[in-house]
Amino acid sequence: MKLLGAMALSICCGINTLAQSSPATENSIPKISQSTNAPVAHVATEGKYGFIDKFGKYIIEPQFDLAGDFAEGLAAAELGKKWGYIDTNGSFAIKPVYDEAGDFAEGLAAVKIGEYWNYINKSGKAVIETQFKDVWGFSDGLALFMAGEKRGYIDKTGKVVIAPQFDMAFPFVEGRAEVKNAEGCGFIDTTGKAVVPLGSIDDGAEQFSEGLANVKIGKKWGFVDKSGNLVIAAQFDYAFKFSEGLAAVGNGGKYGFIDSAGKFVIEPQFTSSLVCANMAFSDGLSAVDLKNKCVFVSKSGDVEIQTEFDPQDTGRHIRHFSQGLVPVQIDDKWGYMDETGRLAIPAQFSEAGHFSFPDQPFWLRDF
Repeated sequence: MKLLGAMALSICCGINTLAQSSPATENSIPKISQSTNAPVAHVATEGKYGFIDKFGKYIIEPQFDLAGDFAEGLAAAELGKKWGYIDTNGSFAIKPVYDEAGDFAEGLAAVKIGEYWNYINKSGKAVIETQFKDVWGFSDGLALFMAGEKRGYIDKTGKVVIAPQFDMAFPFVEGRAEVKNAEGCGFIDTTGKAVVPLGSIDDGAEQFSEGLANVKIGKKWGFVDKSGNLVIAAQFDYAFKFSEGLAAVGNGGKYGFIDSAGKFVIEPQFTSSLVCANMAFSDGLSAVDLKNKCVFVSKSGDVEIQTEFDPQDTGRHIRHFSQGLVPVQIDDKWGYMDETGRLAIPAQFSEAGHFSFPDQPFWLRDF
């Protein structure tokens, strides 16, 4: 499955291919009697993907070879080496006939049959046909594509509105997209105009979040606004993006959280680790490494949840909260912890996604 528009928006300057399991047939899918508008999460067990509710009850039994999260009411699912789209009943609303498929975003999804990608609407009708071998989902009315070795953007009519000219580019977020060419990295607006001049920031930046983007200038990180102004000076060894009004920044191996004015709200005291390296607020909580323990802190810096997770134990991982639950990995199995620190859904899955409402727009589904 290609996560179109679902790119991690990683440092600039994607394709996720997941292992396939044994094929099944469309007729073998058990029908679920009732759809749901409550938060759901995709999970995998014994090589099959299904969806659970916040009580750990299967809303859609594990039956698909692969499945993505719901976005705009539909989820991409693979069955018998072909992709289609299921509704919250677990029934195929769009039959599995595609070789690859992306999430719905702004009413359209990218699908591939053979060599090239097209875009379909929620009725399964092809509304944009392309000759591109790599495309991404729509955001801010534009979709990223690759032609040869260069990247550009099309609109919802399929018209090329920003010519393929970038060596690297990412989908638009908050009206800005990170791009790179021979001059270097920068940001453009939806007209293709450079709002952060290419070459003005180094090979290190992330997409905009809450009106600011974390960028690297020289050897230090700071933040620019949408007009390209450096509003928080490049003074940190590293800076994470803003979430819920705060951003984690670090110097000398210690991290704290600043507000949008650059003022420390939580003083530097945390270290970075692979196990609890999230350091981004969601549902008012952020996972941090405090004195060699993974804990969750509030926006005031108070420890709200103590865990027994060792930041150096790579067999365990903590993600971020969504809808009151956080996926946690224990001995290679995933479960969910609630906001009291209790393991609300036992660790039993080989994969576990974040909870979200099925009809939620893609860009609001997760970060």
